[in-house]
Amino acid sequence: LLREAAPAVDFAGSLRQLIASLLPHGKPRIGTVAEVANLSIRTLQRRLTTENRSYSGLLEEARLQAALRLLRQKETKLVDVAFELGYSDAANFTRAFRRWSGVPPRTARRQNAG
Repeated sequence: LLREAAPAVDFAGSLRQLIASLLPHGKPRIGTVAEVANLSIRTLQRRLTTENRSYSGLLEEARLQAALRLLRQKETKLVDVAFELGYSDAANFTRAFRRWSGVPPRTARRQNAG
């Protein structure tokens, strides 16, 4: 948890933290992130390209990190985790989580419980 809260040391890490802070308000669009970062969309994309990164990849990383943090909270329902991460329903979140981690969120929650 401390590592997640520590300031990022690179451009992509800073953007990932910015994206994570915007997740509770829905899926952050690249234009919104660029505006908050005081960059044009094209400049943001160029800077990510120099680090061999993509906006969609950063969004998925931010969502995965947030999902893992929220799944540690046993009282949080999966549907609430899905909405917190900008998904319209739990099924879409479950499919994305399985793609990221190879296991469904319920399995990940059980594995991290012990």
